[in-house]
Amino acid sequence: MANIKLLLCADNNYLLMIDYGLKELATKVLQDADGGNYTYFAGAPCQSSNLSALAALGWAALGNQTRAYQELANLVEMRDDQGMIPALAFEYGAHKLDITPSDWGTKTSSDGRRISGIAGLPLGALALRLIYTVFPNKKMAEAFLPHLHASNVFYLTERNFQASQQPILIHPQETTRPSGFEWEASLSNISQDRETAERKLIQYGKDAHWHQFVLANQNQFRVLDPGATAILSMACHNVSEIAEEINEEIMAAESEMLAFSIAASLNARRKEALIPTDDLVYNTSDIYLSSSQALTLLSTSLAAPTLAHLRHHVLDGDLSHPYGLRSLPPSHPSYVSDSPDNGAVDLVATWLTIQGLRFHGEIAAAQTLKNSWLEGITLSQMKPYLDADKYLGLGDGSPALASLVLWEDHEQR
Repeated sequence: MANIKLLLCADNNYLLMIDYGLKELATKVLQDADGGNYTYFAGAPCQSSNLSALAALGWAALGNQTRAYQELANLVEMRDDQGMIPALAFEYGAHKLDITPSDWGTKTSSDGRRISGIAGLPLGALALRLIYTVFPNKKMAEAFLPHLHASNVFYLTERNFQASQQPILIHPQETTRPSGFEWEASLSNISQDRETAERKLIQYGKDAHWHQFVLANQNQFRVLDPGATAILSMACHNVSEIAEEINEEIMAAESEMLAFSIAASLNARRKEALIPTDDLVYNTSDIYLSSSQALTLLSTSLAAPTLAHLRHHVLDGDLSHPYGLRSLPPSHPSYVSDSPDNGAVDLVATWLTIQGLRFHGEIAAAQTLKNSWLEGITLSQMKPYLDADKYLGLGDGSPALASLVLWEDHEQR
């Protein structure tokens, strides 16, 4: 197991430094998933938009900026004719996955690959913003930015809930908590078996020819996930920042307006300082303290009480953990310490929460959480989740998490 070195700085604050062993492990995990043009998902010739966005950071941190931008180029080539960047794009040989290309129907990407009918989280803009700040490439930014912007607009046209600037999500895999307990009631009305329910949703999408506006209004699963909405707000802001730097003034203004309106819609929905999760099929609105709630820190504007509550919950409250961010508090009836979305420490969500704290100027809080996160990764040995009670890594080595470790190491140097 890698060691962690504690260094006493001039201001008497302790900073955790990653030793070579942990960096070496992160490098190996990322390189083992290298498919040449993009990072393989689940070991198959399949591209995950969520993974590729974060993997680009890892390649850039390793000094391969060409490969980093190539990863993002393949990400935007996943898009469909409505501008949606899907969760998955498949090549020949991806049939070994649990859900194969044929399960999704005949949707194809702009470069001819078979794709899923559901969207990935809009993380590409955040990745591009971070990489462009350190390794600017105007030509690449000019090529990618219109497609990332169109993907954001897709959520606010085809998926916009009652013109409220809140994206409707049509499958649990589109949310920030794919296996979260909060979707169980909705899915149980489709089938008592969760996997069967999710497959039925895919079949319903196929039968509707993946007409996104229809699905956003008639699908059997339709929710508003506060964490996903906040990520969209940040994505619009990131596009605006880059557009301004490359003199795309109209795109910059439009994207910043979208970022503001999304954040305003989240603020308007506050209950007891937190943001509820809405089930639009059954017309319920409930506040859940979970990793999704923590991710609302990525919203570009937060009311002061909300920011204070979230800071408390992730550092000292029910979501805090010695090694990162809990996905669900132990006081919750659905808590299971080794369940990725229902109790385990989610190390990727922890990093995203750190980004949100940094954005809102909570630098000390972000550093405290980062220190915990690094210790958690050392225990998990690059697995994306940590059993919150037994402190054991869960899942396989994660190239997404490895990329974040490499990026933080690069930024700290």
